[in-house]
Amino acid sequence: MLNEGPHSSPQDFFKTVLVHFLLVLLYSLLYQGAFLLLYPPTCLFFIGLSLVLSSLHRRAHRLIRANYVKEWFLVQIWLQPLLFMGVLVAVSLCAMSLAEASGHAGVFRQIFQLPVDVFTSFLYIFFLMIFSSGTYLFAESFCAYLMHLKPAHLGGRSRVVARLTLISFILLAILGLWFIFAHRTSNLAYIKAMVYENFQKPREALQSYGLVPQSEQRLYQSARFRMARLELLRFRDYKNALKHFAEVVAITDSPLRDEAILQSMFCVYNLEGNSEELIQYFDMLWDLGSHLRDEAGFLLAQKLILESRFLEAESIYLRLAGLPFWNFTIQSWLNSERRRFSPTVFRAKQELENLRVTRL
Repeated sequence: MLNEGPHSSPQDFFKTVLVHFLLVLLYSLLYQGAFLLLYPPTCLFFIGLSLVLSSLHRRAHRLIRANYVKEWFLVQIWLQPLLFMGVLVAVSLCAMSLAEASGHAGVFRQIFQLPVDVFTSFLYIFFLMIFSSGTYLFAESFCAYLMHLKPAHLGGRSRVVARLTLISFILLAILGLWFIFAHRTSNLAYIKAMVYENFQKPREALQSYGLVPQSEQRLYQSARFRMARLELLRFRDYKNALKHFAEVVAITDSPLRDEAILQSMFCVYNLEGNSEELIQYFDMLWDLGSHLRDEAGFLLAQKLILESRFLEAESIYLRLAGLPFWNFTIQSWLNSERRRFSPTVFRAKQELENLRVTRL
């Protein structure tokens, strides 16, 4: 008979949850500082993810004990984490694809109220957690079933499942390669630009992003957005940045549209444009119901105060104070990893009080 293996007691389950959460801590510090662990929505998500992954580990071990008692465990040790990772990644990608197909590509970002750059780091950590979890599952399985690793032929069920898995992954690899080469010109230009960007070569990155054709709508809007961010952060060229952001704003179904609108507000603000343009952008975000409307509102109110339009600024703060209590405002600094958050209602009321005190 088999031993009970990992997760046979609540203490073992808690240990696995703790290991997963320590991995989250490590990745968060690596990719985003401590912000994603301090920000309540993502912190709660990571705690939930650690519990889910640990529960799935326990379920996986129970299944292998129930179904492979007479099988050869060498296949199961590598097959179990491979299927574990494959299924979780496939489910995640399908959920995102369905959201995009239904016209709600930004739904995940809206839930967590994250700007694009922070959300990208969040996704890195999410998928790294899945792969790390599979690796951890492999280590647990190897230690638990080490005593069964002795010479023997593979069981029939193990051979069938292993072959089907191998065929499935080969088909997926062929499909992925076909997709890459079917769009090789735009894909290679985009990948090349990202490499330049990561190696601190912004001018070369701008040239490569510019090669992405408009016919590749998904890559085109992402390339234009990245070009605008490079112009904004690296060169402080607000006019060129505003031009590229305008191309993204013009795509009504773009998941980057609300972010491009907010970034356009920053450009107009730094170009010392009139507040009427900022009001138009703010109204667009408010009508979209974007989670970025609070940050846009605080920026607009700041501009109105500089122009001594105190009543209009007060009306903006009142609108922000009426948002639901679970809304958080994330304040970022240009060209910096520093961020802070505060409940939108609390900050709006505080700014409103400061404004009234200043007017007195």
